[in-house]
Amino acid sequence: MNRSTYLVFAIIFLFVGFVGVAVYVKNKTVDGGPLPTLTLDVSDWTKGTNTGVVLLEYGDFQCPACGQYYPIVSDLLKEVGPSITFAFRHLPLNQHKNAIPAALASEAAGKQGKFWDMYHVLYVNQSDWSELSDPTEIFKTYAKNLSLDLTRFETDSKDPAIKSKITASYKAGIKLGVEGTPSFFLNGVKIKSPGSLEEFKLVVKEAIAKQKTTTSTVVQ
Repeated sequence: MNRSTYLVFAIIFLFVGFVGVAVYVKNKTVDGGPLPTLTLDVSDWTKGTNTGVVLLEYGDFQCPACGQYYPIVSDLLKEVGPSITFAFRHLPLNQHKNAIPAALASEAAGKQGKFWDMYHVLYVNQSDWSELSDPTEIFKTYAKNLSLDLTRFETDSKDPAIKSKITASYKAGIKLGVEGTPSFFLNGVKIKSPGSLEEFKLVVKEAIAKQKTTTSTVVQ
């Protein structure tokens, strides 16, 4: 084997090694570990029926993009809600000073069975509280309008267990590779945020159709 042949093999070896390292890095999370499997648990806020199709959103109540996606998600659920399970998890971004207080307010409302009601109010009125130096009073007003027990609401809003849940949700999202909000996972797979309701419906309906086909095949 002559010198030029050795050189060719050396280049090929280095190229293959480089590609191997690139693939290895691509499939690692920021902490160097493998991507974990996304599964729902009892602490997740969910709505809809358990049909095997799960749409999960990692969101931030102060995030403008999340606010813009709120009506899209709402319209989507009106049309396909009975055919899927929709879940929401917190991922309050550091640059949004009122994101954690809003998340705490939603969880406190959830303690009284009104998580989704507060979820709705926070997004619809996002521009009213996002830039306040202290949104506590306006959140109490929302709680009052939802007929919540205000004393309990204030106590629960300061509960360390609720804050720990929000922190755990944030960390889980980061481990899953979430880099911003809103981020959506469909049946455990992160999807590109659709640009419109029609695009969103198309992606979700394809998952529903696939699930029905799979179920039908198993039954037969």
